[in-house]
Amino acid sequence: MSIFSRRSRGALHYSTPTPGMRETLAEEISKDRQSARFLTAEANGYIFACCLRVVAQLGVADLLADGPVHVGHLAARVSADEEALYRVLRLLVTRGIFCETAAGVFVLMERGASLRSDSRFA
Repeated sequence: MSIFSRRSRGALHYSTPTPGMRETLAEEISKDRQSARFLTAEANGYIFACCLRVVAQLGVADLLADGPVHVGHLAARVSADEEALYRVLRLLVTRGIFCETAAGVFVLMERGASLRSDSRFA
């Protein structure tokens, strides 16, 4: 449904919306936005899984078990690129796995406790 109509030669001109047209258009836009949000979340899901696997394999959670640690120290301990590790940790901050307490300083959150090697779920 469109508020534009075509004249005989294909030119568009504005037509007066019929009653309910704006509501219908608003509903369609809302559905499109919901769909886009869902598909984006689904498409990005693998990224979070990959980041979790990286920090689990590197043992980052074990290094953060005793408290906050700077990403530079973490990178040196696990032989990783500091900038890449920082980006991975920042992404996992958005999911509540880690928390950045100061610039570049991370702490393990309760939600990420199962990433530790001494967890019964590891």
